[in-house]
Amino acid sequence: MTTETLQLNVTGLPAGTRATLERIGQQTGRSLEDYLRELIEVEVQSQQPTDVKTSNETKERHDPLRRREYEWIHQHQDEYAGQYVALVGDRLVAHAATLRELHELVRTANVSRPFFARIEAKDELAFGGW
Repeated sequence: MTTETLQLNVTGLPAGTRATLERIGQQTGRSLEDYLRELIEVEVQSQQPTDVKTSNETKERHDPLRRREYEWIHQHQDEYAGQYVALVGDRLVAHAATLRELHELVRTANVSRPFFARIEAKDELAFGGW
């Protein structure tokens, strides 16, 4: 959804909602249409992927499907088989033999929203539970 595809129809708003928005518009010096357009743009932007700041202050786009992380795992599966890894995008933040150790390493690395995974060997059987 983009702001260009949205049409503003302020005449169909309930009277109380319209009055409140007009009062806010008067207080801020903007028209009702401009105020609604700004609200819609904020909503549209909130649905876009967010920027993630890493410890070295580089910005990376957050992908909710974690495509780069899964690609990294596929490329480095042999190197880190049997270990736990923490990734931000296609960057390895830390790796350890246990999840507890990994969590401590990530906490000291001060990164936001890392992806945790255990790398299985290619010939390892998947664990399905008891």
